[in-house]
Amino acid sequence: MDKTVHWNPELRKNQSDLLNSLPEEQREFMAFMLRTGNVSCHYYQREPDSEPTEDDYIDWLSGLPANIAQSFRNDGFEKCKGVFPLRRHAAERNDIGMDAYMKEALSDDDYRRWSALQKND
Repeated sequence: MDKTVHWNPELRKNQSDLLNSLPEEQREFMAFMLRTGNVSCHYYQREPDSEPTEDDYIDWLSGLPANIAQSFRNDGFEKCKGVFPLRRHAAERNDIGMDAYMKEALSDDDYRRWSALQKND
């Protein structure tokens, strides 16, 4: 499966329409953003690999600043299961790192470009 393409046919068509509507000089960058965004979506939506457990949740909370952890603790595990930082934490704990996932799914050029953008955040 090509993870640079969105799995939802309607969203895939919307992305194609968007690219076709842009001026030529903007298409390449937007295509890159869509490819990397699609891979990122695949990373966060995989089942059951990245489904956080209660143990992941407790471990994640322990690494957060106290005030932020308390807010998520108040929300509870069930409400937090879909939060991207927790999903990424769970995937990383299970040796499914986002960096490696992106590197495997993207072309070498897209991965280098994506990686450079991550360092600028």
